[in-house]
Amino acid sequence: MDESKKKITIVTVCSILLIAMVVALIAVGLQDEDKDVQDVSSSKKAIASICETTEYQEACVESLNSSGTNSTNPKDLIDAIFQSAINYIRGASKNSTILLELQTDPRAKAALENCQELADRAVS
Repeated sequence: MDESKKKITIVTVCSILLIAMVVALIAVGLQDEDKDVQDVSSSKKAIASICETTEYQEACVESLNSSGTNSTNPKDLIDAIFQSAINYIRGASKNSTILLELQTDPRAKAALENCQELADRAVS
């Protein structure tokens, strides 16, 4: 892989990570924060309400349902969405063959470590 392709790959991966975080912020930020009822059917309604503005509604609902949160509190649901997105991105980056190949080049490896540090700071 030549140098420009490596740079493009690194920039693309970092951009995808950043876009995924921004999409999660936007999807959650548009929701109504006035609900605070603690019953399961209300929780499912709150989850459906939050997820209806997202592009991948089924994945959003499945992610929130599997998170174990039964809250209708938007803050709790936002936290669950972020945690799910963070876990998904970390898993995808660990399983990426392109990123594993880039680890062999010291400069690319350093760039990836910087990208990882930036992503960790962004979600802290």
